[in-house]
Amino acid sequence: EKSKADLTLNFRRTLASFVPRFFEVLWQYQGQISEVRIEGHTDSSVRRVDTPVTGYLYNTQLSQDRSRNVMNFALVALRGQQRDEQLNWSFKNLTAHGMSSSEPVLIQGREQMDHSRRVEFRIRTVAKDNLDSLVEALAGEN
Repeated sequence: EKSKADLTLNFRRTLASFVPRFFEVLWQYQGQISEVRIEGHTDSSVRRVDTPVTGYLYNTQLSQDRSRNVMNFALVALRGQQRDEQLNWSFKNLTAHGMSSSEPVLIQGREQMDHSRRVEFRIRTVAKDNLDSLVEALAGEN
């Protein structure tokens, strides 16, 4: 919801179904994953009392709160299901990020406000690290 970071009942139900299945898949590839990012987003609207800077900072805090609430839900769900190995792995790999309004959802160049207010899961793999090592090794051969 606009200007809210609370998880709605419907979203809690979705997360309750999604989180265990998501972490089962992640667990299969844990050696290839460097980070699981939970990114909170807002639309670009600001409160009337805000300047562009204070509006952006307000949205940054709001999006951070959204991502942290989802992360908290995920960690509690893992703990509640006695998935201690996955929970401990999460402490090293799961992060929450507030993206503010930096990545709006656009359709034909117009921001879709309802769609811009969202939380996304992103998986970063070690593939880039492996490629960087390969490039260094190849450069050393010349």
